[in-house]
Amino acid sequence: MASRLLNDAIEQETEAVERIGRASRAQVASLKKLIERQSEEIDRLNREVDLKALLEGVNVDHGPLHVSKSRTNAAIPIFIWSDWHVEERIEKSKVLGRNEMNLEVAERRAEKCATSTVKMIRHVRESSRVDSVFLFLGGDFITGDIHEELCETNLLGPAEATCFAYELICKGLETIAAEKYLKTIRVACAVGNHGRTTKKMRFKNGKEKSFESIIYAMLAKRFGSKRFQWEITSGGVGMSYLAPHFAIRTCHGHQVRYQGGVGGLTIPLAKWIYRQDQTLPAGWNLIGHHHQYGMPTNRCLSNGSLIGWSEYATENGFPFEPAQQAGCIYDVTRNRVTGVFPIFCD
Repeated sequence: MASRLLNDAIEQETEAVERIGRASRAQVASLKKLIERQSEEIDRLNREVDLKALLEGVNVDHGPLHVSKSRTNAAIPIFIWSDWHVEERIEKSKVLGRNEMNLEVAERRAEKCATSTVKMIRHVRESSRVDSVFLFLGGDFITGDIHEELCETNLLGPAEATCFAYELICKGLETIAAEKYLKTIRVACAVGNHGRTTKKMRFKNGKEKSFESIIYAMLAKRFGSKRFQWEITSGGVGMSYLAPHFAIRTCHGHQVRYQGGVGGLTIPLAKWIYRQDQTLPAGWNLIGHHHQYGMPTNRCLSNGSLIGWSEYATENGFPFEPAQQAGCIYDVTRNRVTGVFPIFCD
């Protein structure tokens, strides 16, 4: 009797468990169907939604932004012409076919340098009032015969090259002077390290021993009108004031040496500028010599060259650089340099 009662209880419990299981499975199946229906509904709504309607009033053509044509802001374009090396010869076959230099190329590039300079002056003038321009003639316009190989390969002797460079610079200055709206054309000059008549560089009388001093003296005499202001540096470093509180330090650049270090020109140049600032601070610096266009520090513009990539640069693994000079913009209103750009010469 007791055994039968126990079996009945077990059967009842088993049936209850089965009923609960069937109910749970039915509920799960119902939820799956609900999810499927909701997914289908979401897909249908996504297909029917008009994205253009959602973006209406947002993704419209507003036209160009308004730019005032007022020229109340004054600016002075600044340019470096240096490292032309007009009489030096470069053969394509010796520089992986990347460059060539001879007297004809030098003349063509000098002309392109002048016209590109004027184009940049006009470009600056589109947004600012431009009455003046500052040009730094930074030296090494001739290569000279300071090395034995140059005596053998240069296309002209130093005296002939001096006359040739003088005529090319004259044409360039005449191109700038043709812009009649320029009231002042200030030209600062520094001799380089190549045009010297001595075997080694001089500190005491470097200017007096340079062919480029002749070029600058002749230029100052030829362009002696009131529009031209000449600043021919007596020593290796010059200072020009574009405003009472803004000076530009100029030098050829051979004063700074880095000998191919990993940090490049930046570290030794920053140290050199810091030391110079202890005596007479400058807001901006202009250098040449290294044939590297760019800003090695945040207060210095380094010039490229007219001669371009040479055998020396090729064999020492220096990066290729085209024939180019350098320019920047001094914003008179903000008392700072606000733009830097290359002057392409090819």
